[in-house]
Amino acid sequence: MHLAEAPISYGDIVDEHVGLGKDRARTDETTRLRSNPPFMAEQDRLPRSDALTTVVQTIHTRWTRASRGEPQATLRNATPEQLDLASRRPEGEGQGWMVWHDVQCEEGSAFQPRARHVVLSEALGQFHWVDTKRTGEGVIVRWRGKQCFTVGAGRTGVVIYNGTEDVILDHWRKTLYHKVVFRIGVAVPWYPALFRRTPDHRWQGLRHLA
Repeated sequence: MHLAEAPISYGDIVDEHVGLGKDRARTDETTRLRSNPPFMAEQDRLPRSDALTTVVQTIHTRWTRASRGEPQATLRNATPEQLDLASRRPEGEGQGWMVWHDVQCEEGSAFQPRARHVVLSEALGQFHWVDTKRTGEGVIVRWRGKQCFTVGAGRTGVVIYNGTEDVILDHWRKTLYHKVVFRIGVAVPWYPALFRRTPDHRWQGLRHLA
């Protein structure tokens, strides 16, 4: 599911990278994570190599000027920035595939999150205005063509941004407002609380939406 391209206004961009330490050995990183994931409880560890998955979560909040006042503004501002995944992985993923947790928070449904899990080819790699590309170092994450960071095996990252677009709704020209929280985990064990941990990489582009 992709939004149609339209002129979008952005500003006050913050580019933040959480350092991982250059002296950390990479060769055995995946093996170490399989046997001892630092962010999982002992009973939840999944040591098998085929249990590692690339996971993307997007939480997309969308509204019009009608929701800028109360009580809609309070509901809109309460939308979550992370949600738990399903208790079990969707079937069908494997080499060259990823799982997308697509969450929509729409004005018409009082901003109640509606979610689905979709198995996608990594080659697709487009999530609203964020693109991903697999490389030998991991997955490159870009926002509107700007490289945000590269996520290696066993690591997570988040991109948070907002913006506006002008569209035709009900025969009238209207402004749509968007906030998107994009999260990714590369070659990570599947478990519901994956994105509760502090991300290894973070990039943010938020502005005041007039």
